[in-house]
Amino acid sequence: MLIPRRVSSYTLIASNLVPIVMAPHDAAGIQEILAFYWTESVILGFFNILKILFASASDKYPEPVTFKMLNSRDCDVLAALGSNMGFFGKLFIAIFFTFPFLMYLGLYGVFLVGFFIDSAWLPLILKIKWWLLGLFISHGASFLLDYLASSEFRRTRSENLLEPLFSRLMITNLALLAVAGIFNSLGVWLIMIAFVIVKVVKELRYEAVCLLQADPGNIYRVFVFFENEDLLKKKFKLAGP
Repeated sequence: MLIPRRVSSYTLIASNLVPIVMAPHDAAGIQEILAFYWTESVILGFFNILKILFASASDKYPEPVTFKMLNSRDCDVLAALGSNMGFFGKLFIAIFFTFPFLMYLGLYGVFLVGFFIDSAWLPLILKIKWWLLGLFISHGASFLLDYLASSEFRRTRSENLLEPLFSRLMITNLALLAVAGIFNSLGVWLIMIAFVIVKVVKELRYEAVCLLQADPGNIYRVFVFFENEDLLKKKFKLAGP
């Protein structure tokens, strides 16, 4: 197992413990928890847009863009535009991310309302406003300290931030819906606690793998447990004994 040694690791754990710790105290139920995780998707999308706009890795296509280049099978069009159009290229990539992401959030929200949430959204969100404030602060701290202050943005290209969040959220939300269905039938909090634990472990590993894929030198920022060291070095091209 890989665990990143970053502020985001602690904020991730803390933010996911919020509904488990606060729900019994606030007499909240599955509707509040589903609204909480839907809003987490909104917050993650917001900070992903900021990451796209701040990403400043070396250009993949430093030469001027031509129609022949864009028409080539080997050309990554978004990478070419982002490399040569500066901030406006990154803005274009951010917009390219935003539209399908908003569609995903809307469809997922409609599904929640259709099957799980039978109350108005605004009172529901207001009921968990302090949960959400803590969530926003935790992800904001991660963005400032782990992405900007650590100069990770200098090793990141905008186009590489388009897909990972989608796959991460889809898997998590599908699992959450399954857990919510079981919870509605059995009303057992242990099921929700188990989901949170698995979610945190998977997201920590995801974050660590992204770190290593971006730069194998990030190995010093990762705890490694239960991994075959030789396979790990081979996979991420790590140097050293």
